[in-house]
Amino acid sequence: MFLLEFNINLHLNLEPPMSHSPLRHLLSLIAGDPESNTGIRFDLHLFGRDFLLLISGGEAHLGALAASDRAELIEHQFSGHQELKITAQAYKELAPLIRNEIMILCGIHYNNITPEQISEIQEHAEALIRQMTEELPALKVDFEFE
Repeated sequence: MFLLEFNINLHLNLEPPMSHSPLRHLLSLIAGDPESNTGIRFDLHLFGRDFLLLISGGEAHLGALAASDRAELIEHQFSGHQELKITAQAYKELAPLIRNEIMILCGIHYNNITPEQISEIQEHAEALIRQMTEELPALKVDFEFE
């Protein structure tokens, strides 16, 4: 018989938190109806000088992402997910409007969703992308848009 002894050292940081978050919320757009498995939400944030777009609907999670360092586009869809079409389209439309980087994270999950509801979500996403391209240049941020 072996006796194992564990010493656990727990360090709590009791320092006050940073005075501000590195994320600055810029815009939220909502379409569809969550009760009918078709609601989606776009939340645009400024992260330093770069942009972070979170696209969600239903149960929040990570399903796909699109980002670039301006030299190479990085797209990834996690196994078993279908959100890459939305992230790729959002990136294609939004990235040319800004000088800095943008990362788009998307996760949309509704239980028992039908093919018709998936099509409706795609239509809502296209409408929100169009709306965001119209509103993005009017946002007051600390740097200029192209």
